[in-house]
Amino acid sequence: GDHGVMPLGSQEPEFFDDTAVQLARVLGANVTVALDHAQRTAQLRDRDAELQREIDRLEKFAGLVSHDLRNPLNVAAGRLELARTTVDDGDTLDDLDRIADAHDRMEELIDDLLALARQGRTVDELVSVSLADAAARAWRTVNTADATLDLPEKSLAVDADPERLRTLLENLFTNSVEHGSTNSRTGSGDSVAHAADSTADADGVTVTVGALTNGFYVADDGVGFEIDPDEATEYGTSSDPTGTGFGLAIVHEIAAAHGWTLDVVDEDGARFEFRTDG
Repeated sequence: GDHGVMPLGSQEPEFFDDTAVQLARVLGANVTVALDHAQRTAQLRDRDAELQREIDRLEKFAGLVSHDLRNPLNVAAGRLELARTTVDDGDTLDDLDRIADAHDRMEELIDDLLALARQGRTVDELVSVSLADAAARAWRTVNTADATLDLPEKSLAVDADPERLRTLLENLFTNSVEHGSTNSRTGSGDSVAHAADSTADADGVTVTVGALTNGFYVADDGVGFEIDPDEATEYGTSSDPTGTGFGLAIVHEIAAAHGWTLDVVDEDGARFEFRTDG
């Protein structure tokens, strides 16, 4: 067998009768089971030790990253407060408010990074979330330039971890704005509108959040994918040479953590369909 040989013998001819042979076979089977169990236990112990080492490394990495991110973020927040005292123009103050919102969101993401490393989970308690409200909040923290958002009816809700859902939508919106338009976007905007009264700039992409019979979708009317849509949600895959390839991969991970299925469609733009019924 896999564990070697257990010798049993005698110098006397025909020493082992049929009963003794049967008992020897039973003994061999029991020893095999015991050795298999010991081997599996050792493998599980090694696997648990390796997993714990990975968790420890991840937690250490998350702590270092959060520390390195908080330092420049604190500087930026201080400069922002100083800037508030030097201007009184309403539009400029609105822009500063959006910057403050982005700072707050960065703080939340840093906290989530630490929580993910320490708790080893990607979703928390699921609650009923208005998709329109979640999309509006996510849109506010994305550099949307001249893009337009079409929101669903407020009655459309999904059972989700609110923060993970927000992160999912932020990554989808960022992808649409950065890859959906033929124009390069360097400005910022906050053009949230309902579908009934949306108007998009001729060169701006329109992002639509809507209902499916068993879930919801996020779609844009941009140029679509330059790569295979099935590969777009893999870590490290991006049509932009300077991109990280993390955005849509994070979307896929969050959807999977909720038990949703994700279909990516490349037709008249990019469309992401989430089936939430498992």
